[in-house]
Amino acid sequence: MCEAERKSAHRGHRRMKFTHTIGIVGVVIGIGSAQSIAQAIPVRSSIESSSYIYLSVVDESDESDVIDEQFDTLNPLGTTTATTAINSSQGSYSSVVHTAAEFTDANHGEFESSMSYEGMMGIGDIQAQRYGHSLHGIFEYDFMIPADGVLNVSGILSNQGPSPIQFNCVLEVFAEFSPGSGFTGAFYSQIFTDSNFDTEPIEASIPLISSSGSYRVRMRLSHSGLGSLDRTPLTGSLTTSWSIDSNNPCPADLTGDGVLNFFDVSAFLSAYTANDPVADFTDDGVWNFFDVSAFLSAFTEGCP
Repeated sequence: MCEAERKSAHRGHRRMKFTHTIGIVGVVIGIGSAQSIAQAIPVRSSIESSSYIYLSVVDESDESDVIDEQFDTLNPLGTTTATTAINSSQGSYSSVVHTAAEFTDANHGEFESSMSYEGMMGIGDIQAQRYGHSLHGIFEYDFMIPADGVLNVSGILSNQGPSPIQFNCVLEVFAEFSPGSGFTGAFYSQIFTDSNFDTEPIEASIPLISSSGSYRVRMRLSHSGLGSLDRTPLTGSLTTSWSIDSNNPCPADLTGDGVLNFFDVSAFLSAYTANDPVADFTDDGVWNFFDVSAFLSAFTEGCP
């Protein structure tokens, strides 16, 4: 088949699907009931790995490179890495942080980070009188949702260093947004701690009920320390998955104007023929009769 024939066949298939859908819309009304999960609207996402070490006899210090990536799409964010090392008569210390994030869709994703640190004091009078380090792996996601919902986070915090070394997972959710200062004042903040040579579960369900519908979720794995000691390798990691569940009170209002009419039907038909997730009313990744039925049921039920 030549290219022109393939394009013609593809257009014919889309016309057939569109015509078939119109037929279904004309005869299928009120079959079953369904709830549609409102799709989050991604605004910004970023990951960051940062590592900082300092030694002090004459205020000698060393700071890491910080890798920060921001995207306004749902492409995988990839992996960021920050590495620091100090080798001097005061001591030898090194650290590395890896951070990665990936989206399944606007409502689902994964975040993971790992970090390690080790070192040895200098010898004699020139050894460092104090040293410190601060390691962070950070993920942020800004989004909007058209209805109240719940952010669910599940994961594992792992500590592979000797007790009482402590690794922390900090989970924060913001809803107060100012054009001048961005998101401020987390309405949810929880610290999960693993101070033993084991693993700790991360579980949270956070109501999303802001009148603005705009949110930022921030997850951070962190470890820091002060002192002047030899340090055997310390390793910690965090692996999480998250989801945004939002029951849309009026899922058939695809134009978002609070009124159900011809324009919502037209928007559904266009989205359906394009295999747009907006028209996947059964949320199964397939566009078929059941999505049409679910849309019609929602349409006939009306808006609250």
